Amino acid sequence: MAPLPIIQPTDIATATLAVTVVLGAISINTVSLHIYVRTSNKALGLDDYLMAIGLLFSVACCVFTSMDVYSGLGHRDAAFKTGFSSNDSYVLTVNAARWLVFFQITYA
Repeated sequence: MAPLPIIQPTDIATATLAVTVVLGAISINTVSLHIYVRTSNKALGLDDYLMAIGLLFSVACCVFTSMDVYSGLGHRDAAFKTGFSSNDSYVLTVNAARWLVFFQITYA
């Protein structure tokens, strides 16, 4: 099976990827430290478990956004046609739509 085509991030796609990675890392760090403090104080409660579940959805959202950037999110339509065969262009468009739907599900 041939590898899936990817588009290297440029302009808005690069900014989207950078913001996604930075905010994802901040979220993981913040929730981890919060859980650590609450565990060491023996004050872990339902709200902390719900926060951890929310973090899982947030990380999934970050992963889907990152995958979508490499499938075409943040690129102009001309980028799908330049340097790609018509089949690869179709595959990129379908993958971009797929990752966008997954992003929307986890974001909501």
